[in-house]
Amino acid sequence: MTAIPLAAIEQCELDKDRHPFMLLWNLKLAVFFVLHKGKGVMEYHNNQNAILLRAYSIEESFQGRGFAGEMLKALSAFVKDCFPFASELILAVNTEN
Repeated sequence: MTAIPLAAIEQCELDKDRHPFMLLWNLKLAVFFVLHKGKGVMEYHNNQNAILLRAYSIEESFQGRGFAGEMLKALSAFVKDCFPFASELILAVNTEN
């Protein structure tokens, strides 16, 4: 996982522009990610209306089962519903992962 979900959730509690999301499968955590708006995006991109996808991780037992692809297919519409002002979705990549 790129960021341990509990650590990412703690960061979300300190920064109200970070919004954590969990996708459950049979009541088990399958996918975790944070959507970040506002100033946090600006360290990666100059579009103040962008949403940053960060701390994206898939639980090991769910890897290779299509969860990532399906989640990413649905993400654009999900972001438009949750953040109607968003004009762009960007991804932060951990180069060491």
